[in-house]
Amino acid sequence: MGALADRAHRPRLIAAGLLIWSAATVSTGLATSYVGLLVPRMIVGVGEAVLGPGALSMLSERFPAQRLGMMNGVFALGAPVGIALSLIAVGAIAPAFGWRTVFYGIGFLGIIAVIALLFVRESSTRAVVKRASGAAGFSEQASDVWNALRSSPSMMATMAGGFIAQLPFGAATFEQLWFVGERGLDRGPTAVKFGIIALVVSVFGSLAGGALADVWRRRFGSGRTMIIVLSMTVFVPIALAARLVPVDHPVFWLGPIVLFLSIGILFGSVLATIQELATVRVRGSIIAVFIVALTIGRDVVGTTSAGVLVDMLIARGVEQPYTWMLFTFTCLGALSAPFFLYAAFSFRRDVERLAPT
Repeated sequence: MGALADRAHRPRLIAAGLLIWSAATVSTGLATSYVGLLVPRMIVGVGEAVLGPGALSMLSERFPAQRLGMMNGVFALGAPVGIALSLIAVGAIAPAFGWRTVFYGIGFLGIIAVIALLFVRESSTRAVVKRASGAAGFSEQASDVWNALRSSPSMMATMAGGFIAQLPFGAATFEQLWFVGERGLDRGPTAVKFGIIALVVSVFGSLAGGALADVWRRRFGSGRTMIIVLSMTVFVPIALAARLVPVDHPVFWLGPIVLFLSIGILFGSVLATIQELATVRVRGSIIAVFIVALTIGRDVVGTTSAGVLVDMLIARGVEQPYTWMLFTFTCLGALSAPFFLYAAFSFRRDVERLAPT
């Protein structure tokens, strides 16, 4: 999809992906078996794959480089706000109308968005790039992507840091089990409360993180990923403490707050770094590579290894296995700091050498 985003009419490509995505979401609500759930969820992933490369490459051409952090902060609101609203919907709507109703509603909202996308114009920059680059084949495009990556240490370090930083977000899949199973909270009210926290904090974190990243870039000249490093020095100790204190402790609910703050701050900085270091010709493809790295870190390595670790702790009779799993993955996520630090210090040199357009 990243390669297509560099070659096709992006608004129409995104509309087609969203139509597939939304239809699969509605189909999920119709499921009557495990396979009936599995297949639509896989198709959702195919539709989702269009959005990141298409939208982010297009938006980066419509905003100046010094505003990319804020722009990405606004764009990144979609994921946490969507997650927050889904948690609220599950906690408030599903008990009254059933879980299928939630999928129907979200799917039909997506179809409405498809209609709106049909009125979005392609960037004028795209036509200029097409005339300059000609009809490059996919193999040539892949070679260009590889050359762009290996010639930019800052971009490679940003991708590595993003991969590692996603590990605790993948482990956060088990947050609800931790809240209910080991902290004794009620599932429905907890989901709603968690969703409200996610909604409010994500909006603030994404906007503030993007704005601070741009200020840092303009004032100090080093990479925006320094904002991630600075925030981690405050957030990681709080996140670790929140896993160990009782529910009535004031620090307990600071845990999900810093989790969603971290998500908001992360995406504005890393996406702006990738966009500024990638040329227009392969920007969609490089964004796609980055999204793949984040997805593997979160959904494949993070979630799967977190589940394996929980099973191992349970088999060994460890008390509060979800607590110690989440504690461990918070520590693992902190290992991304050296990569983001290196990316920040090597950013200016890469910008001067690559001179991306």
